[in-house]
Amino acid sequence: MGLGRAIGGGRAGRRAPAGATARTPTQLADLVDRYGDQVRAVALDVTDPRRRRPLCRSRWQAFGQLDVLVNNAGYANVPP
Repeated sequence: MGLGRAIGGGRAGRRAPAGATARTPTQLADLVDRYGDQVRAVALDVTDPRRRRPLCRSRWQAFGQLDVLVNNAGYANVPP
């Protein structure tokens, strides 16, 4: 489980709405299935700067405010 997924799921589990993004939002289907309308999954490729502003605007409109932003676009190679 990734850091962003854990934080988003934790917020939704406390009935706080969470916006979740991934290049392929179907990867987030389990969060949407588990928490329903508390999680909104949207496609985002962070390498495309044209997508960032509209996404933030749509989140603001959907939730009325943004409390926390987690920028966790990456991965780590951890030895076994």
